[in-house]
Amino acid sequence: MSVVISKCECFLPLDIPGDVKSWRPDRETDPGPTFRAFARHGEDPNQRRVVRVHDGFNEEGYEVNYYENITEPMRWWQIGKCVLGRAHSVVEVLCEYGTWRVAPPDYCG
Repeated sequence: MSVVISKCECFLPLDIPGDVKSWRPDRETDPGPTFRAFARHGEDPNQRRVVRVHDGFNEEGYEVNYYENITEPMRWWQIGKCVLGRAHSVVEVLCEYGTWRVAPPDYCG
C-alpha cells in the first residue's frame, strides 16, 4: 500500500496550486520583472515573502531576519526553498492597504 504525502515536514503543501498562477523556481525560469513579489504556496505572505530587488530577491515579513539588507539577495531558483531545503511552488502576492495576499489568477503584476 502506498501513502500519498501532501505536506512537507515544514508543513507547507507539496502539491501545485490549481486555483492560482504558480511557478516552480527550481524547474521554471523567472517570469520577469512585472512579477514583483512571491510567497511559497501555503505560506502567509505577511509572515514571509520574497520581493524583487535590482539584483535578486529579498525576504520580508514579520518572521524574517530584519538584517536582510546585509545578506546577499536570493536568486530565483532559491525562493521556493523551505527551511529544510525542499523546493516548493511559489505564488504571486500583492499588497493592498498594507496587507499582503495571494494575487488572483488573472492578475498580472
